[in-house]
Amino acid sequence: MFVSTGQGIDADALVVSIHKDYSDFCKFYQTFRRDWGKYLDHFKVFLVSISGSVIMKPFTFNYLIDAYQKGTSK
Repeated sequence: MFVSTGQGIDADALVVSIHKDYSDFCKFYQTFRRDWGKYLDHFKVFLVSISGSVIMKPFTFNYLIDAYQKGTSK
């Protein structure tokens, strides 16, 4: 869904991906490690369930749409 280089928290790149379930994530992770592991010293995983018990702001693309529309209306 999103891949970019950056800086901070002992990292220089970020991948954001959305998966149907944990099994789908595992398939993605195995393929990612196979295809990109040779280029990376190390990588970390942070899993978030969007149906978890503490949702501070719900997952939606509406925030991006609103921000884009505000930016293009200037």
